[in-house]
Amino acid sequence: MINEDDTQSILANKYIKICLVGSEGYEESLYKYLSYLQNKNVGIIYISTIKLAEELCGAIKDSRAKIDDRFYIIDTKSKKMTRNKPLDNCYFVDSPADLNGIVTGFSLAMKFLAKNNKQLKSLLLIFDNIDTLFLDNERNIVDRFVYNFFSKIRKEDIPAIIISREAGKDKCLNNLLLDLTDGVLSENTTASSKKSKKMRAS
Repeated sequence: MINEDDTQSILANKYIKICLVGSEGYEESLYKYLSYLQNKNVGIIYISTIKLAEELCGAIKDSRAKIDDRFYIIDTKSKKMTRNKPLDNCYFVDSPADLNGIVTGFSLAMKFLAKNNKQLKSLLLIFDNIDTLFLDNERNIVDRFVYNFFSKIRKEDIPAIIISREAGKDKCLNNLLLDLTDGVLSENTTASSKKSKKMRAS
């Protein structure tokens, strides 16, 4: 999903990057990317607004990534659907409309990963998928949350990848993200990188 050079740049410079994706089909590449990060000993904070934690864990394991002490999930959906089976490394937000709960989950994730992992090379926050917040919140509330949450990420000095759909409900969100982040990653970054290497080799 994201090539090695971009990953190293994000982690080293503590960048917050946007990853614009299509409406579907990016998840498989994303979950394989999680496995790559774990092999590099990177701790992951994963905010899920689409999949329930139960579903997410199954999909991640299928991609050969591990749900272990280097991985913390913030789940915005399960509790509302009363499917919040207790997990040590998961915080269940009360509902998708509880944006303060995401901030609380982020703070708990930081503490969890710091306590259980003394040898991590870095941490990375992945927000999948931020424009889904519009399904349960008005635009001005989402905008205010984005400002405040990104400020907190910067304060904690944590690099992040913010996933957003190119054809999201409100393209103004992507414009706001551009203003607050350090640039855009293409969904096809990895494929483009491989193609360019083959061309140079030939």
